[in-house]
Amino acid sequence: MKTIKMIALLFLIVGSGFAQNVSNYNVVKVNGTLYNATQKQKLSTGTSVSQNDEVEFGSLTNSAFVISKDNGRFIMIPDNSLSATAGTVLKPLSRRTAITTRSESQVKLPNNDLFKYFGKDNYLFLDKVSRVWIDTAKIKINENNMLVAKYTNHEGKAISKKLTVQGDQLIINLDEIFPDINDDGSNKMFPLEIFYFNNLTKELALKANFNPIVAKKSEIINEFKVIAATINMSQNNNSNIIFEERESFVFNSYGNTNEDELKQFIIANLEIRTK
Repeated sequence: MKTIKMIALLFLIVGSGFAQNVSNYNVVKVNGTLYNATQKQKLSTGTSVSQNDEVEFGSLTNSAFVISKDNGRFIMIPDNSLSATAGTVLKPLSRRTAITTRSESQVKLPNNDLFKYFGKDNYLFLDKVSRVWIDTAKIKINENNMLVAKYTNHEGKAISKKLTVQGDQLIINLDEIFPDINDDGSNKMFPLEIFYFNNLTKELALKANFNPIVAKKSEIINEFKVIAATINMSQNNNSNIIFEERESFVFNSYGNTNEDELKQFIIANLEIRTK
């Protein structure tokens, strides 16, 4: 009898340990539609999900970026079924920042490889104007050599715009490149190519091609707040860690962006100090 009681007590202790080790994840961003069937709640920025919750995806292309104070950052993405237990569809995300998207030798140097800087998919603009530090020793700019933006608009018309370079700063002004406006006031934007153009030989050399997107200020601020609140509950709760997690989230969920402008955006809108 004593042995049976000891075994029962052991199971109780172990079971309690398992119950305490159930991980919860805070939702940072949802792409598409995701429903928590266990909590009977639509997942959105600021909600949470347990690893044991049953979740339902709106489609196989929907996903959610989540973060845990204990386990780090994950993407919740369906395998082959729209319904699953949350813990089975959590895929860990590596830390991805401006430094990890270019070679170590370029970390503190101007950009001479615009393919790497802008990336091959989305590039996030935090404002309508972005400045890129370029290596003018390798990307020579003068009256006969220039950088040109090219795209095809909604009417199928090819559009070319000469880009402004001031000193060693390439200025990307979305209002100048994409002057047409949608009904909601946003710019009608299209996949963009940047060429190096020689006006004497008329030669074009492709330097970058990416899809420009503009941050929705209120959305990204709320997403950043979720990240900060989660990190503040962990043992690594300092401003540098919070910035690194926010930067990693941007590069993983939105695409490449300007690291200096990201810092300025956070300081201006979230009133935290970053180094």
